[in-house]
Amino acid sequence: MQNLRWGILGTGRIARGVAPKIQAAKGCEVVAFASRDPARAAEAARESGLVEDADASALEYDALLERDDVDAVYVTLINSLHAEWCIRALEAGKHVVCEKPLCATLAEARAIFDAARESGRVCVEGFMHLHHPQSQRLRELASGAGSPIGRLRAIRCFRDVMNTDEYILSTRLSHAMEGGAVMDIGCYPISIARFVTGEEPGDDLRAEASFSPPRPGETGRVDETCRFSWTFPSGVTFEGGCSFAREHRVLLELEGERGTVVSAFPFSPDLDVAEPLLVNGAPEVWNDRGDKFTHQFERVALAVRGEAEVLLSPEWSIGQARTIERIHSQIGLRFGGQP
Repeated sequence: MQNLRWGILGTGRIARGVAPKIQAAKGCEVVAFASRDPARAAEAARESGLVEDADASALEYDALLERDDVDAVYVTLINSLHAEWCIRALEAGKHVVCEKPLCATLAEARAIFDAARESGRVCVEGFMHLHHPQSQRLRELASGAGSPIGRLRAIRCFRDVMNTDEYILSTRLSHAMEGGAVMDIGCYPISIARFVTGEEPGDDLRAEASFSPPRPGETGRVDETCRFSWTFPSGVTFEGGCSFAREHRVLLELEGERGTVVSAFPFSPDLDVAEPLLVNGAPEVWNDRGDKFTHQFERVALAVRGEAEVLLSPEWSIGQARTIERIHSQIGLRFGGQP
């Protein structure tokens, strides 16, 4: 069967870093890059070494969607452009993987998946770490069914990064680009808590934040640090948070009736980063089970061929957008187009 042929929308660090991992995925190949500046697309194509003719494979966004030899699009643009270009790609008949977070609002998420349903195409939010076998193991440990930690009682998950890279901060702290700590890194703890429980936050969701100064040329501010908490319908409590202004801390704790699971980096179980899971103090090594991005694109290719369901359903991503919007509402953050 023919490989799923991918075009990459965007040429930033994520696009260039993930391109070879798409190529490594079974049933996938990269055939084109797109940028507002075709010269940047050609540069990315040449740098990747994945296409025979870099200039012919370098396109503007609209031209990429018009290509008959592109079956699927990987959207790596800034957050504020995600909804627009996901919908345009789906309407053009392309399958879509969109970098996390898919969008900032419930209305946008619904519009994206309405477009996917109407076009009959697959659309997946790119929470790559959830596609790694370690995340499946975390869900098993949280299930209570024969788990060595017993019935789950509480989840704590944090991702704090002291970020001083101006290239990164120029987008991550931009209100116009729909940045902020929750959008960029807080979505990870939110995603893993929802994934392992299979539940949505209860009515007691609470959040508080400190805000960064406006970026040059902007009047809006975004959250630089945010802490949030809630209780799931099952009674499991969750405490999480994220920050661009605190010393590095990445931590996941699952507390059960009989024990705990601790991970020092649950979001990147790769050979060069991850620590073993500690299950009641005993290490389980899950960082040798392949690359999370490659797993993600292989699963999407299977879904396109009708051989598997997507791991993250439209309903799951709609729930993720709803949770982010609820947190933003608690801290008083609004983006353009929101009431």
